[in-house]
Amino acid sequence: MNKLTIALPTYNRPAQIIEKLIFFLKEIQYVEAVKIVVSDNASSIKPDKDYFEKLISSERVIYNVNEKNIGLIGNYIRCIETTDTEFVWVVGDDDILTEGIVQSIMLQINKYSDLAIIHLKHIYEFENAQCRKMLEKPDSFIYFTNGTDLVQENFDISRFMKITANVLRTEIAKKAVKNWSLNHAPQSLGLPLYVSVYTAQYGSGVLIDNISFWGPSGKSSWSSQKVEFYLCDTPESTVACLECGIDQKIIDASLSQYFLKMTGYPFKQFFKHIFTFPPRFQFAFKVLLTPMSYPQWYKAFIKKNFKISLTQP
Repeated sequence: MNKLTIALPTYNRPAQIIEKLIFFLKEIQYVEAVKIVVSDNASSIKPDKDYFEKLISSERVIYNVNEKNIGLIGNYIRCIETTDTEFVWVVGDDDILTEGIVQSIMLQINKYSDLAIIHLKHIYEFENAQCRKMLEKPDSFIYFTNGTDLVQENFDISRFMKITANVLRTEIAKKAVKNWSLNHAPQSLGLPLYVSVYTAQYGSGVLIDNISFWGPSGKSSWSSQKVEFYLCDTPESTVACLECGIDQKIIDASLSQYFLKMTGYPFKQFFKHIFTFPPRFQFAFKVLLTPMSYPQWYKAFIKKNFKISLTQP
């Protein structure tokens, strides 16, 4: 009986999905209770037919094609909702993983019956020849009786939002998706962060304390949605982590660092127009007016761009 589903959402990346199938078929060759599910988001660019069909003909591979493109997050949700194994690992088709990672994950799943989350240490950098050399053998594990402690001690917005970084107990991840849809925009790009943190609170957690994969940064599949991602989805999902038991001080500090980093980005210009944005975009501004003790840099930034002097809440 399978325990783990490796879910591979993909869209118009034939070379990457072939590379992932080759990698994982090799990884699971001597590892039981694992299956691979490809969720093709109605790609118009197809891989080489003969070679690809040979790969997906394996009895351990299921290849699903959506009738239409349901969006990046829609496909992520489908990967979770259609999983019928105890654990689900949604893997980005462009991430580069270290050898032996599946065996390491299964060792932890088989060892801890109350496991809710496995978090993989990783690097997220622009393409660099040295990045592959930085990958490590996944043989160092830190166990947390409470998964929320794992999150709080290692909290970083972008790292827990990265889908490949988290192996999740499926039943709880499904509840997280449902719970998010009741109170937030269903297609929010911030959903993976919330799903990971929500799931962690319902069991124990393991940190694989080796650099287990490299997520190349640069042009992303969500580039066309970058304004909403940076100004709304990310702060919204970060604040939602309060519902999952994450300490207020950790959230405040994370948002402070996040927006401090953003002021050095080209996205800084978007703040100047925030009051002209639809209500969901204005959430980002409201977030900063509500929970945080304002750092000096943010007071100066708001005063300069909005002519507003902030007082402590």
